[in-house]
Amino acid sequence: YNPLTGLARQVDDGGLATFTLLVNSSDLAFYETGVDGQADVYYYDPVEDESFAVGVAETDEQVLAVLPDGGCVFSRIGGGGETDLFYFRVGTGVVEIGLDVPAIATLSKSFDGNGSGSQVVFTASNGAVRELYVWNPSNGQTAAIATSSDNVVDGIGDGNEVVYHTIVSASEHDVFCYDIDTQATVTVRNASDIGQVLAVTTGTPAFAVVLGDGDTSTIHAVSLVGSPATTSLAAGGAVSTTVGQLPNGDVVAQRTDGTALGLFDVSGVAWSAPFTGSGLAFAGPGLDDGDFVATIGTGASANLSMWDASATAIVVLSSTAGEDTYQTLTDDATILFTRVVDTNTTADLFSWDGTSETRLTNQDSAGLDHDHTVLAKYAGSR
Repeated sequence: YNPLTGLARQVDDGGLATFTLLVNSSDLAFYETGVDGQADVYYYDPVEDESFAVGVAETDEQVLAVLPDGGCVFSRIGGGGETDLFYFRVGTGVVEIGLDVPAIATLSKSFDGNGSGSQVVFTASNGAVRELYVWNPSNGQTAAIATSSDNVVDGIGDGNEVVYHTIVSASEHDVFCYDIDTQATVTVRNASDIGQVLAVTTGTPAFAVVLGDGDTSTIHAVSLVGSPATTSLAAGGAVSTTVGQLPNGDVVAQRTDGTALGLFDVSGVAWSAPFTGSGLAFAGPGLDDGDFVATIGTGASANLSMWDASATAIVVLSSTAGEDTYQTLTDDATILFTRVVDTNTTADLFSWDGTSETRLTNQDSAGLDHDHTVLAKYAGSR
């Protein structure tokens, strides 16, 4: 659909039950189309108003990712039944990823993420262990991250830090960081328990937020640098393995019993516990950097409050009777939430701008109430 002309045209009718569509930085749309029961890969150029073939082998091919340089990563089933990875970029053509390492030619490969220079981080598996590699499209070279062991990628930091854990045994997982730029590996956490990476923060330096099952009441933030430093929060009780992440990189942890929320400030490199009480849960980002919204209470008495990072204070967002549910933070810095009003069983939509709330929905023209939720947001002109 072209909003300038108001016209829509059919690009493909390949008949696949499911397919992937990814758009790169040049607005090229990479997609799959069905041919003889398997998928091929094409891209549509809206300027040329035409589609072009990327991968049209006789075996199944799947779009996996688009990269900062405009390239696309896709998979193809190889001659031995393995999954191979390929890179495509207009002007470069199709290149097989990892082809310069003969030892992994027959191993199945999976895409794990990319660096800022479009380096492709991938796993090569023989069914018993998953080895980690990184491939650089600028020179076609592959570097080993971790081999001869079973490894899983947990995230990639803004400074090209690949955080992964090695499965030593059923009772021990150790966490490491590989720097794509320097090719150096450092230990993030190595203990006689299962170390779990809950988040990898944005910013430089990035941090890995880690929890070990040997001490579930202590959560750690480890800097992803050559000599990592660890900052920990003793939560006083078991910490949930689900954390919230804010747009500025800060991380919100929560106790499983709902009595406290902990905040890791990436710029101040410190943990704090801004919320204590009952029925506490992270809800979503607040109005400004470092702010976040929390649900307080449960069921019909669930309300919302916001931690104001600049004022280091809690601001009540909604304490009106009725169940409040956080929906989203808009691009113009208002918070949308829903509330079950009075004796209704449906939820209406409200907005909050930091000072006052506005009710956005009500009964329709027939006097009927409807349940509301926010599905997505867009950055349009209005």
